[in-house]
Amino acid sequence: MTSPARNFILGTAGHVDHGKSALVKALTGTDPDRLPEEKERGITIDLGFANLTLGDLNIGIVDVPGHEDFVRNAASGIAFMNTVLFVVASNEGWMPQSEEHLQILDYLDVQRGIFAVTKCDLPAVAFAPPRADWPVVRVSAQTGEGIEQLKQTILSTLAASPPPADIGKPRLHVDRVFTLKGIGTIVTGTLTGGWLKHGDKLVIQPGGVATRARSLHNHGREVETLGPGARCAINLADVAVESVRRGDVVTLPDLGGPCDTVDVALRISPRAKTKLKHNEVINVSLGSGHWRARLAFFDKRELGPGEHALGQLRFEEPVYCFVGDRLIIREATTLAGGIVLDADARRGGSKESRILPLENMWTGEIRGADIVRAWLQHDNVVPRDRLLVKSRFGAATVEAALREADAKTATAFAADGELWKQTLARVTELVDAIHREHPEKPGLPLSELQTTLGAGSEVLAEVLNDLCAGGQFVRDETILRRSAHKPKAVGQLNATAEALLKRLAADPFNTPRRKECDPQALRYLRDAKLVVEFGTDEVLLKESYDEACRRVREFLKQRGQATMSELRELLKTNRRVAVPLLEKMDKDGVTVRAGDVRNLRGH
Repeated sequence: MTSPARNFILGTAGHVDHGKSALVKALTGTDPDRLPEEKERGITIDLGFANLTLGDLNIGIVDVPGHEDFVRNAASGIAFMNTVLFVVASNEGWMPQSEEHLQILDYLDVQRGIFAVTKCDLPAVAFAPPRADWPVVRVSAQTGEGIEQLKQTILSTLAASPPPADIGKPRLHVDRVFTLKGIGTIVTGTLTGGWLKHGDKLVIQPGGVATRARSLHNHGREVETLGPGARCAINLADVAVESVRRGDVVTLPDLGGPCDTVDVALRISPRAKTKLKHNEVINVSLGSGHWRARLAFFDKRELGPGEHALGQLRFEEPVYCFVGDRLIIREATTLAGGIVLDADARRGGSKESRILPLENMWTGEIRGADIVRAWLQHDNVVPRDRLLVKSRFGAATVEAALREADAKTATAFAADGELWKQTLARVTELVDAIHREHPEKPGLPLSELQTTLGAGSEVLAEVLNDLCAGGQFVRDETILRRSAHKPKAVGQLNATAEALLKRLAADPFNTPRRKECDPQALRYLRDAKLVVEFGTDEVLLKESYDEACRRVREFLKQRGQATMSELRELLKTNRRVAVPLLEKMDKDGVTVRAGDVRNLRGH
């Protein structure tokens, strides 16, 4: 049984007229220049595509323009490369767009590459490739020299590379949109992050347009499924071609929505000659699209060559991106690169930012635990279904990050671990204080606790669960108390309560109305579970109510059923007490009423 093909994207890069498109045609037999203007001018203007199969590798080739006027288009293709085929003409050597493309590759974190020194049949000039760890192959698209060696180098380089990540979050970044008669709207792009299958319900972001995958295609072949790293064409159901554009993202409906503000880590290459200024409006290449945004730094007024800083991009229209996505900032030339650290940021200054603890993000990898810790320290509590859902971290990585960050996790939310410990300690002190200052009260009312904490019901429930798990605390319906606490009246309240107890015990089933009792004493006795209140204005000692239930059970066991009058006579009470008392017994499951008589429940 043969193993399934592995998908990779190989992209070209390099200066204009250094032979990128000719090299792609020599490798694949496909001319990636598809536009009439490209044929007429003899230069690549927009992205071109071809396919190469080597061994078990299915390689989608993205050919990018090299002319300085079309670098923005080039950035749309470079963003999704696994490996770059960096083309330098032997007769010209290193040129301005060679340098700019190299900076873009660096900013977009394309780490694997091959230098193809083209036109090797022409007189050569001396130059030194800036990446000594990339193999160098001399080729000629005209004579065929070195083409087979280049194929073997591509095969060995990609075969040793990790496959594109599958994090269960598929995104197709649209780079072409067109319509076919009788078929409908087609979008193409590079699929990243997960799998799509025929019939999937999809959404087009940032517009939020709902659609469905009517069919999937890979280099002209209809397929049932496609995975990360594949070139993909999707026939979208019920979507007009005018509703989609380059830069849109086709994804699953449960992966969050667009945002007009993102927090980023930015840096400028030491080789650059420009600066970025606080509050300037810039062009941002993100995914396969290009956007206008205002740049705001959190702690400086400008960023120079070799420097890095945290900042915020405030877009003129919503965008859809993930934490971990790379971007570039470009005007006439490429100015800087960035990493998205918060794809749903709050517009404002440093106090609104969740990423300030990540100031050294450019010095190492983007770690899920670092981002989780920073977010929780800022937000305190984050809903689990929103935590890094828009990120390049899969579910398992997010869970591992929560553990590493020592976060408190619950089904519905995650909370900063240290804050959670402080919250439990604070609630403990609140309970102890009410026991100490008001021993007559049963405990801390949950409504008061929720208001004090400013917590939602899910957070409050988890606080109670954690506190009660060890057995030191008990939740009694509407209050939280120490398990050893029993309400105890002192001073005048104790004397008043004792007098009320005696009054209630004097004639157990013909007691005074509640409005005739001292309200503070009655409240204390109720909280201490020494009395039972029922009806609109009635009260009995708890032991008197229990005795009434015992008598009624015994009577009905003997008689089978009884009228209200018979039970009233049994208890030697009046109608005022008997009617609501028997209704309470019905509610408590002692009796069941059937017309004018009552039976024992279950008999």
